Amino acid sequence: KIQKGISLRRELLVTIGAALLIAASSLWHIPPLGYLVDLNELIKDSWVGGGENEPPFGHAELLSIGALSKKTSIELQPAMKELRDSGYEVESAEQTMEEIASNNGISPRDVFAIMKKHENVPEIVSATRWTPDLVFERFDGSGVGARTLKEACRTAGQEWKDCSRRLGKMGLETDGDVTMKKAADGLEIKPIQLLQRMLVDP
Repeated sequence: KIQKGISLRRELLVTIGAALLIAASSLWHIPPLGYLVDLNELIKDSWVGGGENEPPFGHAELLSIGALSKKTSIELQPAMKELRDSGYEVESAEQTMEEIASNNGISPRDVFAIMKKHENVPEIVSATRWTPDLVFERFDGSGVGARTLKEACRTAGQEWKDCSRRLGKMGLETDGDVTMKKAADGLEIKPIQLLQRMLVDP
C-alpha cells in the first residue's frame, strides 16, 4: 500500500509538471509549443494585413466561398472564374477560403483580394430616420466590416459630416478611410454596433 501511494504521488507530480510546462511554453513561447503560437500568429497576419482587403468579419476564412458571396456583395461565378483565370485551382463553391488558400500556396487574404474584384457597389439605402433595429435589419451580415467608414456612411444615404459628428461624440476622430472592422476593434465593439452609432443620434 505504501509503494502504491508513492507511485500515485509520482504520477501526480509528473502531471503537474507537464501542465506547468505547457502553460509556460504558451506564455513565453518556449519551444516546441511556442512554435505553435508563432505559427498561429503568422497565419493570422497573412489574413489580416490592413487596408481594403481585410476580412469582412471574423473567421471569414472558415466559410465556403459560396457562403461568403452570400454574406457580401461579391458575385460568386465571376469571382470563381477570376480565381481560375489567375491560375488557382478551385473545385467548387463549397470549398472554404482556407482550403483554396492552402491548396494553392497563398493566403486567405490573397483569395479574398481576387474575389473582391467582383464586389458589387452596394446600393444606397436611406431611411427617414434610422433606428438601431433598422440598421441591424438592413446591414447585419452584409460584410459591412470590410467597408471604410465613409463607404458605410454613404451606403446608408448619410453625409460623412453627420456620421463624423456622431463618431466624435464617441471620442473617435478619423478621416473615414479606415475600415469599419478596424475602427470597431479599437472600440471593442462589433462593426454593426459601430454603424448603429454612426447613423443613429443618441
